[in-house]
Amino acid sequence: MITRHIIAVKINDYLTHKISREELIDWAENALMETVYEEEYFEQINAAVAKIGSSNVKNFELFLEDYESILNSLGYSIQVEILKVS
Repeated sequence: MITRHIIAVKINDYLTHKISREELIDWAENALMETVYEEEYFEQINAAVAKIGSSNVKNFELFLEDYESILNSLGYSIQVEILKVS
């Protein structure tokens, strides 16, 4: 089952460089084929994975603001922390 939390974790993994953009897109494309979404948020989840999955098309790249919007629609937010590199 694809849930809001799973999408939030995947986006976080991408934004923190744990997975590549291509891995995120591949995951989203596969998630689009998943027939079981968290029922209460079906529309938001479907829209989120569709937007991420289509971001491999030129002129449809996603920016931080886009991920923030996706997360907000799922009930999450982004918190940025800047750390000094030694």
